[in-house]
Amino acid sequence: MSLMLLFALSAGVKLAIRITLMALMLISAVYLIVVVMMQEDNSEGLGAIGGQTNDNESFYGKNTAKRKERIRKILTIVAACLLAVCAVLFYIFA
Repeated sequence: MSLMLLFALSAGVKLAIRITLMALMLISAVYLIVVVMMQEDNSEGLGAIGGQTNDNESFYGKNTAKRKERIRKILTIVAACLLAVCAVLFYIFA
């Protein structure tokens, strides 16, 4: 039944939906690129082989950094899911 409703939409409504989906995909793609570029590397590099650690950070500083990093990872997942859903919907309305 929903497919019949999809075919019943006028060409203007389909065009408006496709333009909106395209704009959402563009915004989420750019946002996804920016958020991924802002994320820090999780590896400790070659210093971890020799047992070097960075102990000059305070407990509060470590937790603040972890919290910000966790928020960035969640936002990355949300942006990627939004991009995927918009792409599927765009394919359906095309």
